[in-house]
Amino acid sequence: MKHRIALCIGVAAYQPAKAALPNPVNDAKRIHAALRSRGFDSTLLTDPTAAELRAALDALRARVDGYAGDRVFSVVHYAGHAVEIGGYGVLMPVDSVFPATPLSLNCGGVSVLEVVDALKAGRGPKVVTIDACRDAALGWNPQQMLDFTRISTRETQRLKRAAQADDVVIAYSTSAGQPAYDGTGGNSTYCKKLEAALLRHDATIVESLGQCGQEVITESHAQQRPWVYTSVSGRPGFSDLPVYALAWSAALHHPMLSSTRLQEREMDAAVVVNGEGRLQLVRDGFVRRFVGHPKKYTVATAREDEVLLAGSNAFVSLQVSEPERDSPLTPDAKLKIKCVDPFGISQSPDGIHAVVYGHGGYSVMRREHGRWRLLCSDSRPSDVYGAIFQSNEVLLLCGTSDSVCRLDLSADKPLRTDIPLESRQHVYDLAWVEHTKHLVGVCDGGVVIRIDTQTGKVEQRSMFEWPSVDVLGAYGRLRHHKLSADDANLFLSDPERFEAQRGESIWHETGHGGRRPTYHLLCCSMTKDPRLLAIGADQGLVFLVDVRTFEHVATLDAGSGIGVGLRWMTCSQFDGAIHALGNDGVIRCFEPIQPFV
Repeated sequence: MKHRIALCIGVAAYQPAKAALPNPVNDAKRIHAALRSRGFDSTLLTDPTAAELRAALDALRARVDGYAGDRVFSVVHYAGHAVEIGGYGVLMPVDSVFPATPLSLNCGGVSVLEVVDALKAGRGPKVVTIDACRDAALGWNPQQMLDFTRISTRETQRLKRAAQADDVVIAYSTSAGQPAYDGTGGNSTYCKKLEAALLRHDATIVESLGQCGQEVITESHAQQRPWVYTSVSGRPGFSDLPVYALAWSAALHHPMLSSTRLQEREMDAAVVVNGEGRLQLVRDGFVRRFVGHPKKYTVATAREDEVLLAGSNAFVSLQVSEPERDSPLTPDAKLKIKCVDPFGISQSPDGIHAVVYGHGGYSVMRREHGRWRLLCSDSRPSDVYGAIFQSNEVLLLCGTSDSVCRLDLSADKPLRTDIPLESRQHVYDLAWVEHTKHLVGVCDGGVVIRIDTQTGKVEQRSMFEWPSVDVLGAYGRLRHHKLSADDANLFLSDPERFEAQRGESIWHETGHGGRRPTYHLLCCSMTKDPRLLAIGADQGLVFLVDVRTFEHVATLDAGSGIGVGLRWMTCSQFDGAIHALGNDGVIRCFEPIQPFV
């Protein structure tokens, strides 16, 4: 869906003063901020008169109508006074008359159907949330009730197209005929629960609003019961992030090495995999042999028609002009480097620099006049597990150290600076979040490090709690260790009680030394969507993190469910796919399904 628009209305400054409300403007501001964080172009309207509210609805209707033919997701949120009789609800702007009469509501009120009418032309979800009382006007005589019934019947007939609109969700903060409570603090209970619902990434609109209602019922001790009415089709959610689905899997033709990783060839989104003496290309589920080479070259990368290979103390560049070669190629360049037992190789975006890293440090090469030469080498840290180019001339390396190494390659003699960490860590991979200027590192024990490169502030977090993000995978591993049926059922039904009763003993029995298992984080990469970071864990999982909030939003099963660990993961900047290599030699491709944006 191409467009997200919203209108948030808060009315509090009613006259006389005893009719004023403390929270609606605060509530509207809070929901406005939540919707904006989910990609909605939201307009905030506080204390509008009836004329101003109708003008805002007319402007909203014009925007929806202007997207004719496109999918549009529209939301209106209202907080303030309202009246409802016989299912016909009227919102009360700031210039409403108190006490209300049928005539004053007819002239100065805005019906809920008018709100829906402003959205009805949109092709997509139309959500109206109303945080207001749904009780009847007090003290009306029978004639006034009859007058209101006539007005509501006439208006319902006039706006019958709105009443019959498709894909509409109307969520009320309370049930028919009942009041809604402001709660304590600066926001109503419903507002706070609705905000949480809007920020969920893992649920549909109806599921999110249903959960919101259940939490309000619980917190109010059943004194307030929200209701949701819906005609929505499909399973749209409030999240503005894509979801990923398994698209294909493919088994490699040749055995893997201990250092086998995935690399993307950006020119065509092919995945490059190095095995024993053979470089393979994988694309759209098909694996083909690409380049044969001596088995001593244990790491490789490919960029356009160039292939870089490295082994212990050796680096070679090959020019590949044919799509498939069965015999070894003649090297274009060959260097002796100071890196033993390489773990990986990376190349700068412009192809001018390359780094080989592993046990024994790293070596950096530069291409000059079409030829590669060794630029620098270092054995600090002694083990370098990951390296990324922040730009063409800035290289970042991580490993077993109390810092992240930064190399400025713009001069003949690279300038090295160290970014200190809070403690010595095994940092296995790095990712650069361009728009936030943050550097992210992943470690064992489920630890994620985030470094603000502008302030130097380092944040260290244990983000993924075992087994909450992979209950079924954890269940499978425990059953593999002869967990009894009774304990297995307890683990699935009540993990906290399981932990209290069996935790210490079962962790000893499964070789965890009396401690809960943790996720060992191997690799990380920004997805094509600049809001999403993918983190691979060796248990066969890929975690997706929203970098705006640094919140874990989804988990992909890259083998955990069948007991297969993860070897490596990469994110395509060509088509947005996430490729995961399992220890079983199978590559699993997850493709993004775009949300309602």
